Amino acid sequence: MMLLRTVVGSALMISLMTGCQADAGNNGGQEAEFDATFETLIGYPWQDVGTVGLSDGAIAILAEARANGLVTLSDLEQATQLTFECFDSVGIPWSRNGGTEYLGLPTVEYTFRAPVGTEEGDMSWFPLAQACQDANSLVVQTLYENQPHSVDRQQQWFEERRQADAVACLEDAGVTIDEGADFLWFVTAGWDLYNETGDSTCLELIVG
Repeated sequence: MMLLRTVVGSALMISLMTGCQADAGNNGGQEAEFDATFETLIGYPWQDVGTVGLSDGAIAILAEARANGLVTLSDLEQATQLTFECFDSVGIPWSRNGGTEYLGLPTVEYTFRAPVGTEEGDMSWFPLAQACQDANSLVVQTLYENQPHSVDRQQQWFEERRQADAVACLEDAGVTIDEGADFLWFVTAGWDLYNETGDSTCLELIVG
């Protein structure tokens, strides 16, 4: 059984009035920032979004997010629903497990599994599941979890909930904390310590 994490919630629609230069200028800035984030995280420019196998529904969700300058929880909810519909179309069972939070971001967990009657060891169905995610929700999820707004939210959550314990754990293990270390520094330090010693205690305090 394959357990995946994705995110859900509600969104706002931004309506632009023609002839309003202030709003148009703001929207242009949002789109430029979105385009830069998109290319950094996804690996190709926004202009290519219609040529890489994304579903029409996913493209529409991304276009709205671009106009808003932000991928919202509702955007991800809609994209995940498209993935579920794709699972249904290829006979892959799935179930949704309710809402949680991961690193300060609201999420929803779901599972998918081999179709009924699949022989043990037969993974021929798995590329179909991956294709559903790739076409519908993967790009939206990647943007949602890694856009600057989400990174800032994770940083705040870490400072409030985990940083003091993480500092103590790493220092006890002989790690010197960099001045001004942010959440990503702590994640890297936790992984480095785990890879060197096999002890995951500090890493679990940071991201567990």
